[in-house]
Amino acid sequence: MSAGFALSRIIAQELKGVIEDRDLEILQLQEDLQKKSTAHDTEKNDIEHKLEGLLGRVSSMTAGKTGTQ
Repeated sequence: MSAGFALSRIIAQELKGVIEDRDLEILQLQEDLQKKSTAHDTEKNDIEHKLEGLLGRVSSMTAGKTGTQ
């Protein structure tokens, strides 16, 4: 085996390791993004439900005042 070929194999193995590390980092970032997205969606839904409840109360109060006048 020539020295050039051996060096090429070593470089190829190192590059493969770097690529695998980057792939793992990308997967981790995607997982983190998905978790954050899910958390934001949950928070958004909670806020929407609270607003709907408040709007319902305001509508009831407005209807009650209109009905008594």
